[in-house]
Amino acid sequence: MKKLSKPELALLAGLALIALSMVVPGFWSLHRSRLGRMAREDLRNLVDAGQRFHTEYGVWFSRSGGEAGDVRYGRDVPNWEFINALRALDGPGNTNHIANPRRIVFLELSAYAPGVSGVDANGEYLDPWGMPYQLIVDADASGVSRMENTIHGTGVDLAMIAWSCGPDRRSDTPDDVLSWTAVHQVLPIGAPPPPAQPEF
Repeated sequence: MKKLSKPELALLAGLALIALSMVVPGFWSLHRSRLGRMAREDLRNLVDAGQRFHTEYGVWFSRSGGEAGDVRYGRDVPNWEFINALRALDGPGNTNHIANPRRIVFLELSAYAPGVSGVDANGEYLDPWGMPYQLIVDADASGVSRMENTIHGTGVDLAMIAWSCGPDRRSDTPDDVLSWTAVHQVLPIGAPPPPAQPEF
């Protein structure tokens, strides 16, 4: 077999770099798209589980019985409080199965792994990027899931909302993956509408 000359080796190395520069961005784009689809599916399942909990018990899960208003799980309070109730696990938020006395499993989850959403060792439900899913339910029956200090407005006219921090792993940024669309947004007077989110 003929030994390649230095110019031929340099040409082959250049071609390999060009091929990699075309393949890697495509792979990264597919990977991001897959994680986004996973997060949207998780959000659909989470909101569905919360709605089934409400149908079963006639109330939305609330750590305060709705007296203190809506709670932002995943940021202000660990989301495992709500998740334990949805998974019928005895633990914070569902100690002695007080929130889910019939022990109905509304949501089945596997363990978190990098790039795969699931629950961590504490029982917190993490998105594919390793950040807690955030959620709010209309615990005070005001007709709005109220949010404070967020780019997404002051609240959403749905009984339950959930979202992922998205690829940048920071909440309240434009790449958040939301369970609702701009059409449901309750905005402050004079605020511009947020960018449209994909429908579920």
